Order: sequence, then C-alpha cells, then structure tokens
Amino acid sequence: INPDEFYHLAAQSHDGHSFNNQFYTFDINLNYTHFLLSSVYEINKNIKFFNASSSEIYEKNPKRKINEQTLYNPSSAYGISKLASFYLVKNYRENYGMHASNGILFNHESPIKNEKFESIGIGFLHSYANSKNENELKEFLLKYLPDVEVSISSDVCPEIREYERFTTTVVNSYIKPLISTYLKKLDTELRQKGFNCPLLLMTSGGTLTNVLSACNNPVRLVESGPAGGAILATSIAEDLKLDKVISFDMGGTTAKITIIENQKAIKAREFEVDRKARFKKGSGLPLRIPVIEMVEIGAGGGSIARVNKLEQIITGPDSAGSNPGPACYSNGGINPTITDADLVIGKIDADKFAGGKINLSKKFANNAITKNISNKLNIKTETAALAISEIVDETMSNAARVHTVEQGHETSNRTLIGFGGAAPLHISRVAEKLRVKKIIIPTNASVGSAVGFLKAPVGYEVVKSLRMLLNKFNFEKVNNLLSSMRDEAKKIIQNNSEKTEYIEERFAFMRYAGQGHEIKVPIDNEVL
Repeated sequence: INPDEFYHLAAQSHDGHSFNNQFYTFDINLNYTHFLLSSVYEINKNIKFFNASSSEIYEKNPKRKINEQTLYNPSSAYGISKLASFYLVKNYRENYGMHASNGILFNHESPIKNEKFESIGIGFLHSYANSKNENELKEFLLKYLPDVEVSISSDVCPEIREYERFTTTVVNSYIKPLISTYLKKLDTELRQKGFNCPLLLMTSGGTLTNVLSACNNPVRLVESGPAGGAILATSIAEDLKLDKVISFDMGGTTAKITIIENQKAIKAREFEVDRKARFKKGSGLPLRIPVIEMVEIGAGGGSIARVNKLEQIITGPDSAGSNPGPACYSNGGINPTITDADLVIGKIDADKFAGGKINLSKKFANNAITKNISNKLNIKTETAALAISEIVDETMSNAARVHTVEQGHETSNRTLIGFGGAAPLHISRVAEKLRVKKIIIPTNASVGSAVGFLKAPVGYEVVKSLRMLLNKFNFEKVNNLLSSMRDEAKKIIQNNSEKTEYIEERFAFMRYAGQGHEIKVPIDNEVL
C-alpha cells in the first residue's frame, strides 16, 4: 500500500466509512513504521499487525513520538513518504483460516505456495534510500520458499524513479530462473571438462562480468550481443585513431547504429524492450541499466519484404530467421527477403555463399519476389529486387542520420565501420546516402560481435542514488558511498591475478533544483 492509498483510507475513515468488515494483515518491519501503525490503528482497532522478524502480534496502538521534521525527512527511517513499504494480504484469515504469523502466506493451503512460483520481484517505493525492508522481506521469502529466485529493486537498480526501477526488477525476475539455471549448468560442465579459466559474459554496457553477477542480475545481459559489435568498432577506432565513427551492424533480423565519439561508444542509462510498435521509441518497457547507446532498425538479411495497402514496398520488422530462412535457402521459405533480393541483383554469388557450404537457389528467390512483389505492382522481378534493396538501405541510412543528429553530430565527417552478416553488402549504398567518404570492413566482419567479446574489458558499473543539495553537501556521506561502490565493483571484477590493474571512473549525475533529468559530470577518484 503506498502513501497515497493510506491517506485515502484515512480520509474515508474520517468521513464515517467503516472497515470493520475486512481483516488486514501487514507483514512489516515495525522499527520503521510506528507512526503509520498508530494512524492505521486509529482507523480500525480490530486490525492486527505482526512483525516479520519476531512473529509478535500487536493488537494495541504502538506508541511513538515523532515530530514533524522526522516525519517528512526523506532520509528519516520513520518518514512515511520514504519507508512505509509493506506487504498487504487481505481477507486471508476469513478465507483460509490462517493465523497471523510468519507462516501466514506459506501453509499447506496457501495459494501463494501452491502456485509454484519460480521467481519473485520485490519493489518498495523508496528502497533506493534504505534497502532494509526489501532485504528483510527477501530473507523472509527465501526462508519459506528456498527454491524460488528473489530479486529486489535495491539490488537490481538502486536509483530514484520507481517506475523504471520496478520495471527493471520485474524483467530481472522474469528471466532470472532460466538464465541463472543455464549459466550455472554451463559453468559446472565446463569445469568438469577441464576448463579452469573464468567464464565471463558480455553485458549491455560493453564490459565482461562473471557468472555469479550475471546470475544475480541477468537483466544486464540484455542487448549484450550488439554491445560486442560496438566494442569491435571502438577498438578499430582506437587502432586507427579515428575520433568520429559510425558503427553499422547488420545481421539477419536487425541493423544497429552506434555513434563512437573520440574513440568511445556513447553510453546511456536506459533501454527499452518489448516495444509494442517495434523500433518506435517510447512504446516499450524501460530498463534502467548501463547500456551502449544505439538505434535498432528492423532491417536484416532475413527481413521480409511485402507490398502494403498503398502499393508501396516495405521491409520488416518481421524476419524469416534461419528456419525456414530466405526462400533461396531451399528450406521451405516462401516470403521474399532482403537476402533473396541481394541474390537476384547479383550482390551474392550463389556458388560461393558461406564459402560454398550453402547452395542458394536463385530460382526460389525469383519466384518469391515475383509472386509477392512483382505481380502485385506489375514490374519486373529484377526491378522489384532492386527496389527492396534500395528501400532497406534508405531505411537504415535515415535511421543513422536521425540518430546522429539527435546526439548533436553530423554524418558526413565520419567513418563508417560495417560488420555483421549483411552489412558488407549494403554499406556502400548506406555510406553514399549518408555522404560518408570512408568505409571500413574489418576481418571476420560476419562474426564482428563475437570478436568484440574478445576485446571487451572486464568491468562493472555501479549506480546508486543519493539526493543532496550542494549548499548542504555532506563530504563524509558521499565519500563513504563512493568507497562502498568501489568495493562492490572491485569484488565483482577481481580475478585470480593479484597484479590486476584497475581503471576507475567516477561520475555524478547532477541537475539544477527543479529540473527533472540529470547531466553526467565526471569527478575525481580521490577522496572529496
């Protein structure tokens, strides 16, 4: 129950409404909510409270003197607006005959236990400021549900703005059972086969992390594949001393554009998944994780081409994938794809595709384009194939142009680095549309993201919120926080070598009072 709901209940009570016909049980930490309990008790003296840590039942008004300054102080343990976070179970005694004790949710008749949940996500409104309640509930759940994965928002995303913190925690909870089980099994089997080196995984922020960290926070692995490609492009920029680069990664389903400035990929703190309008910003679920900033377009070798109601050729965002794949794969695919178009117009040699290991059928590619595009528009098959290729190139170049402008840059003075299975086939035309004069296609471009994994550094980014005004700056509190964040990151990235050198970067996200969003400001690594 959040503070607004609590005040609404209180207001109803003062208006003469009665809640005596309902029984509420609160799983709380009484050390933090004496004032709240006192207030709720005044609404309904039949309410019973129990302490999650001691199982004590409180049937009388808990006394606690709290002054106004304490009540509304955001950092106060007693501040309702910060720490009135608790679990509410309604009508359980009436419906299930349960007792107010630690086992109330988990006896043999409990629907919570019988549902056989695999994962639970916990999000309290202001746990970024004080995580004690979330941690206690986590321990409480693990005691009665030891086989369930539990994610708490103060671990996954200990930052302000509860919506993004909660959505990130939910996604982490959703994927945690599958990913953690898989990674633990993989790590065990590798060790059994004699692999004694550390198993590292790429994160969305472009650094490698260990298995334990990945199992606890698998949400940080989202978009880790494209991040590897950006790392490759960044490495090339460093080797060739290129300060202005556009990374162009075109695979089988999507194309990714990343801006690299001064030999560093631009990073962001938020990313969207599960977009309802695919590739449209703002239509998905926001995740608050460190991520390399990139724009994604539904344009890949397997992207399907079709004619819309306006008799226009469009491509994507759906893809034929690898199974059945493009029509030319002779694997049952009937829809025309970008790969089919590339084969028809001669960009791909059917006899040498994949080093000659895969035989492509130009006949099937022609048939798919003729049936689905040419006949509907009354144009030649070759013209239709060229139109498909031209449209996808225009889509990608326009996305790159818009993304670059949104970042405050231009495209014409940049170098275009292309990799991925389909990028080398389209990079020349994309560069022409962007007025880019220099193109680089690296060795092993088709597996560029995998090469980037090998070049990525081991690292970990810790972000925590500590609201503070500059005119009331508390040096001791800030230094203690930075020190704890450093220890947390170092613990995750350390390996067996005692001679490992660490590169540390610190940033403060600052804003003027009244502004809604922050600016990233680098700060010294020394004690402030």
